[in-house]
Amino acid sequence: MKNSGFLKLFGMRGWILPACALFMLASFAPMALADSYDDAIDAYNSGDYATALKLLQPLADQDDADAQTSLGEMYDSGEGVAQNFGEALKWYRLAATQGDDDAQ
Repeated sequence: MKNSGFLKLFGMRGWILPACALFMLASFAPMALADSYDDAIDAYNSGDYATALKLLQPLADQDDADAQTSLGEMYDSGEGVAQNFGEALKWYRLAATQGDDDAQ
């Protein structure tokens, strides 16, 4: 039987190293999201609402309940965005369906 290109490149057990590398990369993704959320909250608390919004929006779009609640609060209070109760309700509901106590 002729070896496939993958087996020629990595050998029979060569899949272990690439698999481990992928696992390690995937395991760091949640930490990056957590850092972004923490950075967003730091920006919000320091009054840098534009940065907070810029960091929160992609997290909220990726179903991060904490970010969705924070966006809801921003739209509810009108800090960094035009006050919009409909938009606030949208973000609160998305977070609440994930069990976020603050949004509920």
